[in-house]
Amino acid sequence: MAIPTISSVIPARGHSGGGTVLRIVGTGFQLPAEPAASGAGPIPEAPSTVRVFVGGTEARRVRVASATVLYVTTERRDPASGLGVEVRNVGPFGETLGTETVTLAAAYEYARPVFTTPSDLYRLTRAFVAELKRQVFTEVVLTAHVDWSADPAALLRGTTPAPLPCIFLAGPIFRPNEIYRTNVRALEPVLDATGTAIENIVREHRAPLTDDLVFTIGALADKYATILEMTLALQDFKLRNPFFYLPREAGSTDLVKYELQWEGDITIDSDPDESNIKSCSGTIAIVGFDTLASPGFVSDQAMTVHPTLLDEPELESESVELP
Repeated sequence: MAIPTISSVIPARGHSGGGTVLRIVGTGFQLPAEPAASGAGPIPEAPSTVRVFVGGTEARRVRVASATVLYVTTERRDPASGLGVEVRNVGPFGETLGTETVTLAAAYEYARPVFTTPSDLYRLTRAFVAELKRQVFTEVVLTAHVDWSADPAALLRGTTPAPLPCIFLAGPIFRPNEIYRTNVRALEPVLDATGTAIENIVREHRAPLTDDLVFTIGALADKYATILEMTLALQDFKLRNPFFYLPREAGSTDLVKYELQWEGDITIDSDPDESNIKSCSGTIAIVGFDTLASPGFVSDQAMTVHPTLLDEPELESESVELP
């Protein structure tokens, strides 16, 4: 009889939607029995010999890498901190073996996304605004509005005023891009405590969602001559910038290349109205933006940890002579 122990749970924080892969290090984890050799067909997976509970919620998948390391995938749960992680050695029917159970108190936290952490989308939008300021005009605004006010006497709808003249961006709209999407789940080696790759064990990542970020782009001015010149400047920006580059990480020299796709023409609003504000607008898409994780969960991209396939079966073929 081996009483298990837990020394660490990494990471100690994950998304309340579940799907976070935890590495639990300890001792006394029950190893699955060696599968019996069969004459043909795949070897069935051995029943789990360990069950793991996080704050009382059972993990959806447990991989016993060794008697000292477990990899488990969390289930969804309400946000909560200070949760205990419990490991049980179990029998063939999931029953706990005697006293072979241990709990590490206050080892894990379920959390919602943290919106104070800059995401790749935020960095991309800021970098695109900076490029417009560099090449077109210093006043660039992201349009925003509110539909509610705490003041009962205020209008229900208010808008943020923009200085004139200015360049504006509205959006983005997330449009799925199935052409750029790879649907490939990246595999990476799992390292032990010394930083050495564990033989035949890999961490499988989610395949990213790939979208086009579609913005409405245009200019505002109070003089017709000015809006003509700003429209021309946007046309020039369109010609000079078939691509847009963003550092893969903040401060990195490794750049991600995005295609800039202008959809339709930039048009000047020439309809007569009572306003003295002149405008032009068009649509631009930043193509192939990959979404891998929620804000604040940049390391929460793995799906599971599993053994690699060592001996792939060879397909037999036979030649046929045509008459």
